Amino acid sequence: MGRKIKRQILGASFFIFAFVAATTFTGFGNDEAFASAAWVKANARDRGRMAQNLVDGQSLIGQNADVLRQTLGAPDKNWGRVVQYQIDLGWPIKDPGTYGLQVHFDSQGNVALVKIVD
Repeated sequence: MGRKIKRQILGASFFIFAFVAATTFTGFGNDEAFASAAWVKANARDRGRMAQNLVDGQSLIGQNADVLRQTLGAPDKNWGRVVQYQIDLGWPIKDPGTYGLQVHFDSQGNVALVKIVD
């Protein structure tokens, strides 16, 4: 194998390694415990760190819109029975503006589903 081909393979390998490392390790840290007071004051990145814990804990399920607003503050988007809070999960290859924590209400106005959307 020629010297030029070896350099190209080495360069491509380094690029792949760097890409995988950046996308893997940058998103780490999205495992902070949810805290209402911190969430209300947080930016989208800090909210992204708490979002999965909030979804997993299911503490909002069954709550009404008033309790939701007290817990999370005013939503960034409101479509009636679905509201969304802007979050940033920290992935460098994705536009952080595409992520949201969505809260879906049932016909009685209680939280039925909380999920992270892309």
